[in-house]
Amino acid sequence: MREFFALAAGYLLGSVLPAYLIGRARGLDLRSVGRRNAGTMNAYDVLGLPAAIVTALYDVTKGLVAMLLAHQLGLALGWAYAAGVMAIVGHRVPFYLRGKGATGMAPTVGLLLYAVVVALTRGWLGWLDIAVLGAAAFVLGFIFRQGALVAITVLPVLYALLAWRADDTAYRTLITVIVAYILVVNVRRARRSGLFSVSKETGRAMRHLRVLLRPLALAFPVMYLFLPKQTMLLLVGSVTLFFITLDVVRLVSRRANVVLLEKGSFFFRRADEATFSSATLFLCGSFLAIFLFSQEIATTALVYLTVGDTIAKFIGLEHGRTRVFTKTLEGSLAHLFVCASAGFAWSLLVPITPVQYLLGAVAATLTELAPLDLNDNFTVPIVSGVVMTLPLILW
Repeated sequence: MREFFALAAGYLLGSVLPAYLIGRARGLDLRSVGRRNAGTMNAYDVLGLPAAIVTALYDVTKGLVAMLLAHQLGLALGWAYAAGVMAIVGHRVPFYLRGKGATGMAPTVGLLLYAVVVALTRGWLGWLDIAVLGAAAFVLGFIFRQGALVAITVLPVLYALLAWRADDTAYRTLITVIVAYILVVNVRRARRSGLFSVSKETGRAMRHLRVLLRPLALAFPVMYLFLPKQTMLLLVGSVTLFFITLDVVRLVSRRANVVLLEKGSFFFRRADEATFSSATLFLCGSFLAIFLFSQEIATTALVYLTVGDTIAKFIGLEHGRTRVFTKTLEGSLAHLFVCASAGFAWSLLVPITPVQYLLGAVAATLTELAPLDLNDNFTVPIVSGVVMTLPLILW
C-alpha cells in the first residue's frame, strides 16, 4: 500500500505544471502561445521572470520531492527512484490535460543532477570527470550552438562512466531511465529542427572518394598493433613508393597527368596538378611516422591524421562560422576534441600517457590550422609525433 501511495504521489506532484496554472490564471494557455509548451522558457517569454522562477524551481525539484516522500514512508531506495520517475510521467501526461503536458525535461534534469551528486559522494565520479565533461559540453556547445546535439554527444559518455563504476543495481536502473529519456527527447528535437541534415555543398564535398576512404587508413595503426615495425615499413613503404611513382610519371608526362587527373580523380585533385598528391603526402607522412617513432607514438599520430582532418573538414563545412586563416575555429575545435578523445581511447590499447596524447592532439590541431605552405597530410603525423616524444626526452 505504501508503494502505491508513493508512486501515485509522485505522479500527482509531477502533474502540477506551474507555468500552465499561472497562465490559466491570467487567461492564457501556454501550450498554444509562444513556444507552445508549459516550460520555464515559455513561462519567461509569456508570463515574465517571477513565473519562470517559480516554474523552474518546482519543475526541477518535483522528482526529488517525490523521492523524499517515498523515503519518509520507509520504502527501499528502488521505490524512491520509481516515485521520482513517476513525477516525470505526471509532468509529461497530467490527467487533467488529457495527457498533453510538457516534455518532462525539467524533472528529468533534476533527477540527473541528483544522480551526479550521489556518484560524486560515493566515488563513482571524480571532479576531473566533471571538468572534462563540462569542457566537452562547452566546446560542443560553441561548435553546434544546439543543446540537443550537446546532450546527444556528452550524455552517453556520462552514462558509460556511471554504469561502469556504480555498484548499485537500483542506481544503474535510475540512470539508465534518465539518460535514455533525455536522449530520446533530444534526438526527436534534433530531427524536427533538421540538425541531422547535411547541406548539399557539404554532401558533395564529403562524398568524394578520397574523403570516404580516409577512415580506412585506420588500418595502418590497427595493423601496427600486431605486426613488427619492419613489416609495417615494408608494407606502407611499398604502397607509398607506388604512389610516388604515379606522381613522378604524372608530373613528367603531361599526357599522363591529364589521364590520371581524369581517370583517377578519386585519388588526385585538380589542385595537385603541379605537385605531389595529397594521397602520396599522406602515405609519406605515415611511413615517416612509423620509421621515426615508437609504436605507441606512431600509431597515435596516425590516428590523429586519420580522424582529425575528416571531422575538421565536415564541421568546418557544415558548422564553420569564424574564419581562422584558411580554416574555421569550429572545425579546429572539433579537430582538437576528436583527437583528444581518440587519444584517450587509443591509450587503452597502447602505453601512452595523458600528457603525451593531449600534447599530441594540440600539436596536430595547430599544425592542421597553421597557414603554412606545407600539406598537413604530411606534417600532422610528424609534428604530433615529435611533440609526443618530447616528454620522454625531457622527463
